Amino acid sequence: MKSSVNKMVSFALLIVILFSIYGSMILFHLNEFLSILIIYPISIFLIGIFSFFLFKNIWAGPAATFLVSVINMFTIFNTTFWIWVLIYVVICLLGSFIGNGLLFFSRSNKHS
Repeated sequence: MKSSVNKMVSFALLIVILFSIYGSMILFHLNEFLSILIIYPISIFLIGIFSFFLFKNIWAGPAATFLVSVINMFTIFNTTFWIWVLIYVVICLLGSFIGNGLLFFSRSNKHS
């Protein structure tokens, strides 16, 4: 029971981190090109890697990315942002797969 509560709190914290990344880009009036094409994809990729190590689940990071991106699409951006939502989910999924590969290779090196 305690483990599931910890995972729910961690997932909520992941969502808050994603919202804060969007919010900081808007608050500091960062260039939209720089934000959408460079800063956010890099941070989403890192969130994909760290979410896999945190949850041991490939889909946790991309699910949080999808949820936050869709909410931001309707509140901050417009529906033309939908393609970026899908791209960010794929980038986060790629990060999760790389996290899975890193964990697999670190375990296989310990056994040899």
